[in-house]
Amino acid sequence: ADRIVAAPFAMVGSIGVLAGVPNFSKVLARNDVEFLQVTGGKYKRTVNVLTPNTDEGVAKFRQDVDDIHAAFKDHVAACRPGLDIDQV
Repeated sequence: ADRIVAAPFAMVGSIGVLAGVPNFSKVLARNDVEFLQVTGGKYKRTVNVLTPNTDEGVAKFRQDVDDIHAAFKDHVAACRPGLDIDQV
């Protein structure tokens, strides 16, 4: 590319995917606040800011991030055939 177009607040760098979720479940427990959530589907909500994280939920969250990263790299490689995707 000859130029990069991005918003002034954008973080521009190597290809990657970032996801983060704070967790307040311990704060709620200390203050005797109960949170109820009803979902449809096993993976509708893998991690939640208001409930304790589970190993299974975190693993699914990590897998989702890895899948998005792979799809993004595939898209960039398809759109820029001369680019060595492993060097980005």
